[in-house]
Amino acid sequence: MRTVLRSHNEVCHVWASRTQENGGSGNINFRGNTIFSYGHWSMASFVDDSDIVLYRDDTYSISTSRHQCFVRRAISHCRVFKVASLNTQRTKIHVENIAHYIWKLRELADSFWAGLRGRGHFDRYIGIVKEAREYAEYFKCKDLLPPLFGLELSGKKAQENLRKQIERQARAEQKAIERYAAKQARRKVAEIKFNESKPERLAAWLRGDIISSGTIDGFWFHAGFEHTMLRLTIDKDVIETSDGAFIPIKAGRLLYKAIKSGRPVHGFTVGHYTVKGFVDGVLTVGCHEIPIKEIERFAAVMNWSK
Repeated sequence: MRTVLRSHNEVCHVWASRTQENGGSGNINFRGNTIFSYGHWSMASFVDDSDIVLYRDDTYSISTSRHQCFVRRAISHCRVFKVASLNTQRTKIHVENIAHYIWKLRELADSFWAGLRGRGHFDRYIGIVKEAREYAEYFKCKDLLPPLFGLELSGKKAQENLRKQIERQARAEQKAIERYAAKQARRKVAEIKFNESKPERLAAWLRGDIISSGTIDGFWFHAGFEHTMLRLTIDKDVIETSDGAFIPIKAGRLLYKAIKSGRPVHGFTVGHYTVKGFVDGVLTVGCHEIPIKEIERFAAVMNWSK
């Protein structure tokens, strides 16, 4: 039986399978029914020999939050109560946990009545009421639930408030859709302007200018062209692509000759890069895709055809 496990994920699944008394990996370990983050902060615990799990409804740190994600996945098949305290041996555990449920419900109810939340908030409230009642039923502590428990959002006034919230949310979503459509229309106009400037920008790049990305009418566009272009650097000692890669002239010429002769070029090395293939008239080198028409244009500039 391995007690030093391979990963955090495995620790949580072995604990949930309940096939051994202890085990751990890194900053997660379990002892008996309880699983811990950093060896001391209890994240969840099985209740006796049942499939009931008390899951701690807060966290210790950002790392512990990640640990808790592994735990939640491992107990997805169990009945889980999200509570404040896990130690079932403590006399006041049920008082504390019922009080925690009541506190969560009051927080949700306050937000709902203030008009800050809608349908999802309402459904979450009903879910917590259901969970709290099941907790009280299982642990035989119904007397701890206050009178009219969970009825704050179940009356006619609450339903009317919910209806207004849903209508308000629908209006807000419609306005957001309209704003987005208007923005996309403005972007389309700006894109047309940007595309109209491509020939000018391409000519400038081939002359040796640095063409950077920029904005038109408040919209950002990448300075790239329709496909990878080739030019000599200002010093005319190396080939530069429009995507910012540099290739030795000699290697470029050898690759061109290989393409023209019909030889396979897959695996051909050009400087730091390796050819992936030449298919349907397109040379693929790393992330670059260079059409044969651009290769022929550049070869003519370099007099490689002779």
